Amino acid sequence: MTATPRRIGILIGVLLGVLSAAAPAPAGLEVGDAVAVAGRPVTLAVRTTAFFAAAGGKRVTLTIAGEKPVEILTGGDGFGYFRFRPEAPGRLELAARAGNQHASGRLLVLAPGEPLVVIEMESVLKTALRPEESAACRAALQRLERSFGLLFVTRFFGREIARRRIEQDGLTRAVALSWRGGTTLRRLSETGIPIAAVIGSGEVTAAARETGAKRIGFEKEPGVERASGWSEIPALVEAPSSGETGPGR
Repeated sequence: MTATPRRIGILIGVLLGVLSAAAPAPAGLEVGDAVAVAGRPVTLAVRTTAFFAAAGGKRVTLTIAGEKPVEILTGGDGFGYFRFRPEAPGRLELAARAGNQHASGRLLVLAPGEPLVVIEMESVLKTALRPEESAACRAALQRLERSFGLLFVTRFFGREIARRRIEQDGLTRAVALSWRGGTTLRRLSETGIPIAAVIGSGEVTAAARETGAKRIGFEKEPGVERASGWSEIPALVEAPSSGETGPGR
C-alpha cells in the first residue's frame, strides 16, 4: 500500500503524541481513571512526580464532580489515595491540584450488575492509517457503549493518548487505564463488575482466560472469536454466550 501524505501526517501525529506523552515534566501530577459500582466504595489515586522520580509528601486537592474538595497527602512513592462511594451511575470528572500543577481524570460508575467491555487501545489506534476501518471502529465503539461501560487499556501509548481518542470518538461512558495484565481484570472482578468481553491482541485476550468473558481478537488464536474488522465486533459482543469458544475462526 502506497503511503499518502494524509496517512503519513496521521502517523507522524501519533508518533509525536507518544513522544510528548513519554517526556517527563520537571514536576508532575497525575490522576488515574477508575471504574466503580454505584453504592460501593472505590479507591481513587493521585501521583506526584519530579523528573524521573516519585515526589512524596505533597498535598493534593482532589475535587470529584458535585462533591467538596478533599486534601490528600502523597506517600514516599508519590501516590496518594482517597476512598469514595459514588451513589449513582454515570461518569464523574476528577480534578486535582498540587501547587501550580493541575491534572484531571474520570470515574466511570456502573449500575450493579452492569457489564463492562475491556478494549485494548492499541488495537483501536491501528486503524489510524485506514480511514474506512477507523470510521467502522468509531461506529462500533459508539454502538457498544449504548449497552456496556467501556474500559480501554493501553500497553504502550499511554493514558493521555487513550483519553484523546475517547474524546475524538465522542464516547461518554468510557475511561482508560494502563494495562497490568491479569491483575487489571482480577481487580475488576473483585469489585463485582461483570466483564462481558475482552477485545484486543493475544496478550490481552490470553489474560482473560479465567474471567468467563468472551475473548475477541483480529488474529487466529485458540479460544478467541476472530473478527475480520471492527464492523463485526458489536454483533460478536452482543451475541448470547455459548461458553468457551473452540479454535479461533
